[in-house]
Amino acid sequence: MLFAGVLLACAGGGEVWAESGADADLTQLSLEELMQVEVRSAARREQPISEAAAAIDVITREDLARSGITTVAEALRMVPGMQVAQIAGGRWAISARGFPQRSANKMLVLQDGRSLYTPLFGGVYWESQDLSLDDIERIEVIRGPGGTLWGANAVAGVVNIITRSAAQTQGGQVDLVAGDEQVRTHFRYGAPVGSRGHLRVFAQGTAADTQAMPGGGQAFDGWDQWAAGFRADWKTGSGNEITLSGSASDGTFDGLANRASLAPPFSEQMPFSQTLATQHLLGTWTREGQGGRQDRWQFFVDRIDRVAFEIDEDRFTADVEFQQMRSLGERHSLVWGGGARMTTDSLAESAVIRIPDLKRDDYLYSAFVQDEIQLSEDTRLIAGAKWEQNDYTGLEFQPSLRLTHRVGPGSLWASASRAIQLPSRLVSETEIDVAAFPDPGGSGAVNVISVIGNPELKAQNLHAYEAGLRRCSGREFCFDLAAFYYEFRDVTSTQTLAPEVIPGIPVRVTLPFLLVNGREIDAHGVELSANWSPVENVRVRGWYAYLDLGTPPVNPLLAPRDAFHAEHHAHLRIQVDPSPRWSIDLLGYYVGRRPYVPQPVQSFTRVDANVRYRVQDSMTVSIAVQNALDDRHLEYTGESFIVSSEIERSALARVIWAF
Repeated sequence: MLFAGVLLACAGGGEVWAESGADADLTQLSLEELMQVEVRSAARREQPISEAAAAIDVITREDLARSGITTVAEALRMVPGMQVAQIAGGRWAISARGFPQRSANKMLVLQDGRSLYTPLFGGVYWESQDLSLDDIERIEVIRGPGGTLWGANAVAGVVNIITRSAAQTQGGQVDLVAGDEQVRTHFRYGAPVGSRGHLRVFAQGTAADTQAMPGGGQAFDGWDQWAAGFRADWKTGSGNEITLSGSASDGTFDGLANRASLAPPFSEQMPFSQTLATQHLLGTWTREGQGGRQDRWQFFVDRIDRVAFEIDEDRFTADVEFQQMRSLGERHSLVWGGGARMTTDSLAESAVIRIPDLKRDDYLYSAFVQDEIQLSEDTRLIAGAKWEQNDYTGLEFQPSLRLTHRVGPGSLWASASRAIQLPSRLVSETEIDVAAFPDPGGSGAVNVISVIGNPELKAQNLHAYEAGLRRCSGREFCFDLAAFYYEFRDVTSTQTLAPEVIPGIPVRVTLPFLLVNGREIDAHGVELSANWSPVENVRVRGWYAYLDLGTPPVNPLLAPRDAFHAEHHAHLRIQVDPSPRWSIDLLGYYVGRRPYVPQPVQSFTRVDANVRYRVQDSMTVSIAVQNALDDRHLEYTGESFIVSSEIERSALARVIWAF
């Protein structure tokens, strides 16, 4: 495939915890009351959505249950400004406000405070995030930079997956999903631990069928995975809360891969099987003090063992973080903290990626502070900064200044901030052959395009300017408007080096391209979402997002992934509750044309539907149809290795039984 490879793809392109207490039935709240639902991601403390000085959206547990979807990746389609595309099987390209790719390295993803980011390519292995959606309390999504609070790579946004406490999942539950494209089973059981603690354990398994190749035939991209884990929560009478959780998973993900060849046809397509095993342990200790002071410690260790076509990765990470919230007088609310992270990896050189150092240890040290100043009864100024010392680019500084003004049950807000994206292991050190073709002069030699990593790469940085308005009109209508202007600087590009002739049969002429910081991108966009409840038991939500990332490079061979976004996205969701036991949901998505190279992805409209019936308080059954309008459609192309497949129409039935 004539594309710059995974290195260029990598070049382009925290902390949250569940609330304790009983589950809130958000379906019984008015739209105005929903604007007061508390979130934590925008300020590292609880605050109503209406007061957040950022573009933030929340996917609730009820949203997940009603949608009929089965993965977190699919759920993110519901968020304004998110660009979500299924590449093949369990592989996804997900980002906010542009730069969608499998190695989406400008968006930070967290689960209960544990970073899911891998320094190998700077993204997330979405195929391993096969969580039970019923164990998720909510998903908070910040669209836009969050580096001041969350650190490097929180450029395009922050996704915080917050799971339910063990106290909220007592007793047993069996969740069975069966359809023409997938089968899932999930079992969990929760029980008290002494007089102040609660525990839950779970086990689950998933098997998914292959999708279709563009033009027909099977894509051989089926996958299967199992996982098991636990969570335990304790409270003490002295204001201490302790949480300990862990999990292990193992999966196999098949697919087709493209590989450059020195013999005709100079590109071969071959099946492969990737295995991915993960383990993690996470602990938090929260202590309440006098005067609203709160101290919180968090640690986690995790391990990834990935055997793949491109490159094998065995990685161990250990992380510790401290945070304190306190009031300073009547007008200042301060949050500050710091942390340290160590990650060590062992890589295995492959036939397509060459790397000189197969083992590497990296260390990251950070400190942050943010002060929220109450200027008046309705106006707040939030100023903060984060410092990070890393082994790739040294000391980095990420400041932000935000202002919010309350307007009834809503707010006006504006912000200016800086965020950075660190070079990944791949773009710093590796060399990869991405394409081969015969010498146009007829000499019999083979030209090979090679992309070379650069250890001198600087961090890509973003200066972001945002503004927004949230407002409710009575209890029936609310809207959220956000606009932004971005200045990306030191964006990774390529520099042509002198060709190198390597004797042999055939003669190889290497055309090397060195990764450098050589581009600037100015982008702007707007996102508008609205909630409307025209009558009781009917809710309508819609959003539209426009994004302009400027003029793409004229050279399609080395076009970075920012050229591959869709300018227009839209979503419409209709929820109807005919009776207390029945619910009907229709979800429609529109994605504009994506000018991928060499194969563009045409615009498409997708419609999903889910009908749910509560048989009794302990049992719910549902039937869902996904991609109802098309037999199949293509959502993504352009990956250097992975062959994209077309996503087929599917239907599934689900039974949840609690005991």
